Amino acid sequence: MKRHQRRNLRFLCILVLLLLAHGTAHAQSGRILFAGRGETSWDIWSIKPDGSDLRQLTNDPGDERRPAMSPDGGELVFVNSRRNLAVLQAGRPPAKEIPLPDIGYYDQPSWLPDGSGLVFVRYQVVPADRSEILLMKRGEEDGWLPPSRLAEPPAMRLFPAVSPDGRQLAFTESFRNESGQLYEEIGLADMSGKVTRMLTDHKADSLRPAWSPDGRRLLFSSDREGNYDIWLLDTISGVSTRLTADPAYDGDPAWSPDGRAVVFVSGRSGERQLWIQEIDATEARQCTRLEGGVMDPTWIMEKNK
Repeated sequence: MKRHQRRNLRFLCILVLLLLAHGTAHAQSGRILFAGRGETSWDIWSIKPDGSDLRQLTNDPGDERRPAMSPDGGELVFVNSRRNLAVLQAGRPPAKEIPLPDIGYYDQPSWLPDGSGLVFVRYQVVPADRSEILLMKRGEEDGWLPPSRLAEPPAMRLFPAVSPDGRQLAFTESFRNESGQLYEEIGLADMSGKVTRMLTDHKADSLRPAWSPDGRRLLFSSDREGNYDIWLLDTISGVSTRLTADPAYDGDPAWSPDGRAVVFVSGRSGERQLWIQEIDATEARQCTRLEGGVMDPTWIMEKNK
């Protein structure tokens, strides 16, 4: 091999190593919040994407789930053991319940992109199962204004997620097939709650939409091919792509902050744990190994201390 060929080969090898290192670096930035089951209950935990620095953030005797971090990183909202929403402010424990009407129970909180409020679901089971999507804005001095409805019964709408530009609301809506079995499809509404269009129509479960940072795509979990896998939907073209195809359950997807990877819950290791996969890859790697299992991941940027 001639000298210039060897030099070019060395350059290409170095370039490949740098690209691989860059891909690993972005996939390992930030932190992942999730609910993990300990000896007796579910608590909120965080971990680095490379599986290091596991931290337990709450330690209540009851279950604490559905973590949602405010855009500025200063407030963690979650569902507590009373099935109410609680907020934990950075450096100011303990967590405090958000004042909400004592009607039904509350779940699935998601912040507005500017941090000015939350969207979430209220369930009621008496006299019949029903749900509604509520919007609650911040008031003065860390207070909260009364909630308003974005979607109300009879439609059963769940898992609200506001687009990064704050203009659209993705959600799932429940339907029944000819046999009476429930399934969920994904739709879009404006921020008044008016449905603009349904994005899926497969007569199968399509669950937990999650907006990409660029506001064009949605991650979700679906069993439209017979098994729960992670899918990617382009909201402009309507084209959906299957990202995972493992025989185990794959669900609860969330984006990395740069939009190049996804964290999700999978049972492929025998117990439901967090796994991470690049959007343009087919192989995933395991992130957590909690004996009690995990759920509800969300990937956040780690704020400078």
